[in-house]
Amino acid sequence: MHINWVKISRRCLGLLFLTIFASSCANAPLSQNHQVDAVTGDDRGGVELSRSDVEGADGGATETDEAKADEEKEPGVPNLALDNDSLYNILMSDIALHYGHIETSLESAVAVAKVSKDQRLVRKAAALALQLNKFEQSAEMARLWSELMPQSQEPIQVLVIALTAAGDQKQALAAAVSLIEQQDNIETGVRTVAGLMNRQRNPEAAVRLLQDIADLWPDLPQAYMSLSYVARAYGQQQLSRDALEKALEIEPDWDEAAVTKVDYLVSDDQTAEATAFVAQYLDENPNSQSMLVRSSRLLAVEEQYEAAWDRLKSTLRSKEVGAPTLYFAAILATEVGQERRVTGYLERAIEKNPGFDRARMYLAARYADEQDFEAAFDQYQQVRDPSLSEDAMIQMVLVTEEIRGTDEALSFLERMDIQSQGQYLKYVLTRHELLVRDRRMDEAYSFLNDALQNVPGNQALLYARGLVAAELKLVDVMEADFKSLIEIEPENASALNALGYTLADQTDRLQEARGYIGRALELRPKDPYIMDSMGWVEYRLGELDLARTLLTEAYQVNGDVEIAAHLGEVLWELGEAEKARDVWLEAIGIDSDNPILLETLERYPSGAE
Repeated sequence: MHINWVKISRRCLGLLFLTIFASSCANAPLSQNHQVDAVTGDDRGGVELSRSDVEGADGGATETDEAKADEEKEPGVPNLALDNDSLYNILMSDIALHYGHIETSLESAVAVAKVSKDQRLVRKAAALALQLNKFEQSAEMARLWSELMPQSQEPIQVLVIALTAAGDQKQALAAAVSLIEQQDNIETGVRTVAGLMNRQRNPEAAVRLLQDIADLWPDLPQAYMSLSYVARAYGQQQLSRDALEKALEIEPDWDEAAVTKVDYLVSDDQTAEATAFVAQYLDENPNSQSMLVRSSRLLAVEEQYEAAWDRLKSTLRSKEVGAPTLYFAAILATEVGQERRVTGYLERAIEKNPGFDRARMYLAARYADEQDFEAAFDQYQQVRDPSLSEDAMIQMVLVTEEIRGTDEALSFLERMDIQSQGQYLKYVLTRHELLVRDRRMDEAYSFLNDALQNVPGNQALLYARGLVAAELKLVDVMEADFKSLIEIEPENASALNALGYTLADQTDRLQEARGYIGRALELRPKDPYIMDSMGWVEYRLGELDLARTLLTEAYQVNGDVEIAAHLGEVLWELGEAEKARDVWLEAIGIDSDNPILLETLERYPSGAE
């Protein structure tokens, strides 16, 4: 249905307004949908107009209430009653924007802002115009906003953004200088302006603005550093490099500029140049903590972990060490045999930056590895980063399994808010994993069948069902699923290996099985699980010596319990019973409930004695 928003009846709109207002305006926001953050353009809810804002002096308040309200009202917020036209324009702006009629929405927002002189409505109009790329109107509203709130820097920030986007270089520079001079120092002011140029709609004008600022303060290294950042953000690499070199020419020992140069060189695949510059800088500034950290990172990239650790560890004693450095230290510590330090570094990182959710995820995993599942759950529960929250939820489910068992974990999993196919797949695969770990294979198989009805042909689900079918000895289903995967992806080593191993283990089609496993081994020649499969098929073919060689190599790479079960069986058949017992007893100590190990020991009852 098409709606003409310009000709809509004010009487009808008034009735609609009264209905909405009566249900939602008792000291609550009038609109919940389209307040736009003035600087970022983010959608964050509505203009907060309470009942007293709308009713004015006739709203039933006592004189005492009015006096108290006068004392508490915000600066720049007039004590006025909004007339019918203003109320109409407020509602018209929100409804029109909701239905995509942006011109009508902006026209109404600007009209009520000009009449009301209410800084909240003016702020909304300025931000809305900016979001809709109406830069001249945004600048007009920002100027009015600044008049209403002369002590606030936010309207000047919007003015700088709008004028730059509009290409009004002279006025943009004047507004930027005004903003810079309001800061504690010029350096902070220049950084602030550079930050406003992030994601600027007029990149060329953004770079020109920073060039003009550098011309005004030619001896200020921060001016060139900020120019370098903005120029690089918009692809002007040579200008960025030149500006950075100018900053270092003015202040050669400036760590921030020097570290930035290293980062640029590494990003541009000039690692050798970066390494040479680091060495030179540290010769001249041996106590530069930030450059020592960058040097350590470069060494770690080259897999020189011991040297990287030696370079880094002196910085970790400083109270000023940052959360990212502590996180890096935790990762590096695992590479140099300093496992005992990892948890402490991660705890310090989170203490310094509670919002560092990547470090929090790592810390939670460490707690889980240490069997402290309650602490792990607590850390996962505090993750707020949207890009990590789903994984944190899944990990909470798995930790719940450890603490309270499979049924509690399955119940917890049902709380997952599924809004996309990707989330649904994570839910399915997690539920499948819980059921398999609890050996509820029939239930897992039925569940995966249902899931594949919802997402037909999904490769992850086909692979999962193929493995469950193999466990249930449903060879036809297993073979169909894995062959479907191989048809889609001929070099899927995991599917080739799973198909070959199951055929070798459950059928007499041994040569066919060897062919599939051989293809997988060509793709991943050092994979211990594929070596195990090849060893098992050779054993089934009667090639015991070759089987022992393959299984021994696989076991040395990964002491997996199932590999141990196979190796022990081959050793036993070769007459090396003592060696077989040693391998099996070691496996029992790792996982005495492993089904393949148990099945093997049932066939060799004296093997575990």
